[in-house]
Amino acid sequence: MNINEINPEMFLKLPITTEMQERIEEEFTQYLFYKNERKTAVYYCTRCGGYGVYGSTFKHNTEIFCPECAETVIAYSGGYKRKQLTEKIAVGLYYSIDGILAVRIMTVRRGFPETPLLFCEERITPEIDFFDEYVYCFSKNKAVRYKNEYFFDYSDDQWKKQFRKMKSMRSLPIQYNDWSNTGFVLTLPINSEKIQKTELKYSGAEKFGNTVNDQIEYLMFYKSHNQIEYLHKAGFTNMVDHLIHCHDKEQINIINWKSNNMLRMLGIRKTDIGFVKGLKPKELVLYRDILNTDSGKDTEALYSFFKSNTTIDAQKLHERTGLTYSKMKRYIEKQYEKDPCGCRRNSLSFIATEWFDYIRMSVHHFGTIEEIMPKNVIEAHDRMNEKVKFLANIEENEKIKKRNNLLERLVFDYKNLCIHIPEDGNEIIQEGHILRHCVGGYVRRHAEGSTNILFIRHKDDPETPYFTIEVSNDYQIVQCHGYRNERYDSKPDEIKEFEKEYKNFLASLKKQESEIKLRIGA
Repeated sequence: MNINEINPEMFLKLPITTEMQERIEEEFTQYLFYKNERKTAVYYCTRCGGYGVYGSTFKHNTEIFCPECAETVIAYSGGYKRKQLTEKIAVGLYYSIDGILAVRIMTVRRGFPETPLLFCEERITPEIDFFDEYVYCFSKNKAVRYKNEYFFDYSDDQWKKQFRKMKSMRSLPIQYNDWSNTGFVLTLPINSEKIQKTELKYSGAEKFGNTVNDQIEYLMFYKSHNQIEYLHKAGFTNMVDHLIHCHDKEQINIINWKSNNMLRMLGIRKTDIGFVKGLKPKELVLYRDILNTDSGKDTEALYSFFKSNTTIDAQKLHERTGLTYSKMKRYIEKQYEKDPCGCRRNSLSFIATEWFDYIRMSVHHFGTIEEIMPKNVIEAHDRMNEKVKFLANIEENEKIKKRNNLLERLVFDYKNLCIHIPEDGNEIIQEGHILRHCVGGYVRRHAEGSTNILFIRHKDDPETPYFTIEVSNDYQIVQCHGYRNERYDSKPDEIKEFEKEYKNFLASLKKQESEIKLRIGA
């Protein structure tokens, strides 16, 4: 049978066998119902059906061992007036329909009756309800899914099932449904070994993951890339798990799916298998690059070295410098060993990061690298950083100059103090250097208009930095600081008085702006 020939009415005839029901019941919580009577307790175990009298009492809702079967169960007070105990789980039942795999997703509700617990030889039988949710059908190269839509048949005066074929093939939804609160995140596979009776018997899907969700994701991937079974069966757990769940074409294409040879698929040697089994696809790319670049070297040692420096992109460093991985490793180690700038307290990772950042800034801002392996990488990085700051300030200065006219409304003076608008970014940076605070780091935010940096100066000495004030776009004083943020001296009274008056001034500006917006809106 072709998968397109499946009639959804077939799903209504799929049986829930006694074996399936027994295995489903095993997935529910097993209880030891009890009733304490003085220093003893009468009990009944839902796992084994055993009952009797125990020589001591039980505590409600605790994990214990059943006196009959010695299995772990939950002690649950089962005396008179016990409320109904219900539990819901989502399960997947597997069927073979002429070689096509059908996975029936159901929500199962189990409830123990509210009747008083009578300890007799008859087994306490719970009430179990099955509710169809979805059916997934898989052939080797195709997959479709169906959703159950209950409808009320007025002619028969009852609810009936109707499976509708869905337009897209997606994995199980994780949100809760209307009928239950189980969701489908942890849908349990009841009889996934049934896959062996279908044309997907070589896929290995029944041994992938612990949930139906995992196996459906695997089979959806398998229909496009059958070769995934080679990696799965060979034990590349991390690799397969990441490929199945990442949904990233770039990572999926790291594997050579055109080949049926596992080594060619991964681009590695036979001796690499043991080490590569623990890698993810992106990690494989780095390992493979080292293997191809540094032939004859210890690939595993080089990979481990650069993998431990997670702050750098080793492949980009290799591409931009043109150096082999072994040369890059030696350079980083020598920079650390030489200790030319007193950085021995720093790690190899710090040296690697500084070098990578130096190369990145060189290429990004100047299009070339002055010196690939500078004598002192820390000093070279600092010099490059200053150059980049200068370039950034040129762009920011233009933005700041364009904003100055807009900031004129914030100009204010009171007694011997006045507000001064910075001319450019260099003036803001210089203000920070002189007053020893961090305003220089606000240049870009000021230039972009997300905040406003202003200077408070004396009228008789307007060129000398005194206090710096930050004003938000909604006319609030964010902060106001002088030398070293007043770490050693308290804020002068004249500044406190100025802040108070300036706050009132800003409030009046805000009110004016609101009135203007109101008139425009009217």
